[in-house]
Amino acid sequence: MDEANTRPAILQRKMKGDGRLMKIGQFTDTLLPVVDGVGRVVSNYAQAMGRLCEACYVIAPQQKNLYQGSLPYEIVDFSGIPLPKLQQYRAGLPALDAHYLSRIAQVQLDIAHAHSPFIAGREAYRISRRQGIPLVGTFHSKYYDDFYQYSHSSMLSSMGNRLVIDFFSKWEDSVENKLESKSDYKDWSFN
Repeated sequence: MDEANTRPAILQRKMKGDGRLMKIGQFTDTLLPVVDGVGRVVSNYAQAMGRLCEACYVIAPQQKNLYQGSLPYEIVDFSGIPLPKLQQYRAGLPALDAHYLSRIAQVQLDIAHAHSPFIAGREAYRISRRQGIPLVGTFHSKYYDDFYQYSHSSMLSSMGNRLVIDFFSKWEDSVENKLESKSDYKDWSFN
């Protein structure tokens, strides 16, 4: 049996009538070796998509000690620096990284998946608009709680939460929200 015929139907969708498999971009602010839930989810998801799709790309800030050999997906990283008080996490500005911009300009995606509402998510939004492709996103966290754990400030946590809501709201017609339950949605203050 032809390998393409064993793939899930959603991945066999013809794009622009040419019958090819999808090219997916996974945009994340964390990736292994960062040991957190998002990094593990993105890594596992990209491995599965890398085997099922024509191509899977993970777009993320550069990570120290990241093993890139024998992966079924390609990492397109942009310069990153450690975050204060959160040294395992890195942030960067993809728009200022000429090497990254050169590499990402050569990648034509069929869909962008934002795993974060922060720098990588905003890059997913920019790429999806530039390439005219769908954008989906996943909530991997209760952001208000994360902001509060870091800042110990209700005001700063509400402001951070507002940024998250604003990010997903600007493309709500194409977002796929993955919440644990309907009650989790009530935790998102729209004030």
